[in-house]
Amino acid sequence: MQGRSEAEATHKEPAPRLSPEPASYDVGKVHEGEKVRRTFELHSVGASLLTIEDVKPRCGSCIEITLKRRRIPPGDSEDLVVEYELTDRVGKFVRYIVVESNDPKNSSVSLRLEGEIMPEFSINPKRLALGEILSGSIVSARLTLKRNFGGDLVVKSGEEVPRGLSVDLPGATTAAEGEEVVIPLTFEASPSPGSYKGTLILRVNGELHEELSIPVTADVVSPIRLAEEDVFFGIVPIAETKTRTIRLILAECVDAERLRVECDSELVRAELQLEDAEGGPNIRFSLLPIGEAGPFSVTVLVKGAVDQSEGSFEAICYGIRSR
Repeated sequence: MQGRSEAEATHKEPAPRLSPEPASYDVGKVHEGEKVRRTFELHSVGASLLTIEDVKPRCGSCIEITLKRRRIPPGDSEDLVVEYELTDRVGKFVRYIVVESNDPKNSSVSLRLEGEIMPEFSINPKRLALGEILSGSIVSARLTLKRNFGGDLVVKSGEEVPRGLSVDLPGATTAAEGEEVVIPLTFEASPSPGSYKGTLILRVNGELHEELSIPVTADVVSPIRLAEEDVFFGIVPIAETKTRTIRLILAECVDAERLRVECDSELVRAELQLEDAEGGPNIRFSLLPIGEAGPFSVTVLVKGAVDQSEGSFEAICYGIRSR
């Protein structure tokens, strides 16, 4: 009897059903800045009135939605029009539109919109990472730039160029649409080691972009340096001797035979080992059993011939002497 009552109730109250057509769109390759417009048909395939309770994109307000009618009789359909303006990013994208209804079996349906946004300008590389560069040296690099759509390319360097960087662009340079322009660059590293960060600005004639920003990074290093930034001895009893051997990193331009180590303190002795059982070149630092208890810090200077000049590196030896 219970099964018959349920069947009768179902017959008296037929359920609404939602069937979207299509469930997804692949718009393919589209231009940056364009507006993509597609229509999803919401079909009412159940036996009672279908009510669309809410329609919203998962991305918030990135997609405009138009739905004229939210109550759809059985056997009827309504167009859901979506518009997506392609200005927030380039590359492949996927967006979802969530449709909520009174369909008891599937009350929430996700519609999919996907494609690939082609940028107005393509620049390679997008970030110029120069890597490790010896202090005081000069290196060359290059960028390639092209305009993918919208007409011919006109490019010139921005008014302000980051320190150490020079751009070889003789005024305004032009190229046909789709044709690459090679932009030579020269970077002169500072005499002092450290991290370098700058932003190169290129002026272009785009409809969407008037400037292109290219981050430039480099790690300026000394041609003579230790594998460890500092020499830490830790806590050492005042009557004990402690040694640490640290690898010495030399650029090809350094004459290892002309290296020398200088230290004005009697507390630490530094010895250069060009070849030993550990391979070398190394520096053997010895903390001697002299002096008073307490923290200490000693500077060891490593000097050597670098090409036609002299390079140097300071190693800080520190720790605590205990009683």
